[in-house]
Amino acid sequence: MGQSMLGSSMVSPFSLAGSLLACWVLAGLPVNGQERQIRQDPIPQASGAFLEKDYRTQEGAWAERCLLKPAQKGWEGKAWAGDATALVKEALALIELESGVGANLGSLAPRFRKLLEASANDPLIAWLVARALKDERLNWRDAQPVLDRVLKRGNTLSGALECHAMQMELSQVSLQGRRCEEENQRLMEALIRAIGDGSYDTEAEAVFVRHQIQFLDLVDAST
Repeated sequence: MGQSMLGSSMVSPFSLAGSLLACWVLAGLPVNGQERQIRQDPIPQASGAFLEKDYRTQEGAWAERCLLKPAQKGWEGKAWAGDATALVKEALALIELESGVGANLGSLAPRFRKLLEASANDPLIAWLVARALKDERLNWRDAQPVLDRVLKRGNTLSGALECHAMQMELSQVSLQGRRCEEENQRLMEALIRAIGDGSYDTEAEAVFVRHQIQFLDLVDAST
């Protein structure tokens, strides 16, 4: 009878321990100081596939061709032209390395501030200065006066540069919780202008498409 009661109403401690050990191993948890190694085959990639790293490289090359080079024409003969070129290239490389919008330029803020004080009032430099000042202390108030200086140039900016500046502006406006119909309208006009004003060349088709989607998503998120 003792055996019958044990089999029908109690669980053997040995079987319980075995079950717990099996669950432990299947979960990949350490057993006897050793972790169970789970092998997972890599995701297959087609030969020559266009990967995210390829996009970042293409975007960086686009920025040098279509943002930096046009700006350099306005720096010719300026005493600070060499410093501006080196610093902008460093900022663009950091943006490429750290995935574009999420890049942190705070470490470059002191040098950008000095460059701005030297009357480097170019809109490309001012946009990067605004980004660096915001990132330096994570404070929008530091960046806003410089960003306003860029936006006051209106449609004299290239479509792409105005879109990037408006991206900063809309991010702040949406955080304030106020309606932003005027900002949305301005961004849409800049998007249209960027299609045909030389903001993007034929070597940057992927960059153009992603930027358009990125900015359109921003408009949707802020309405």
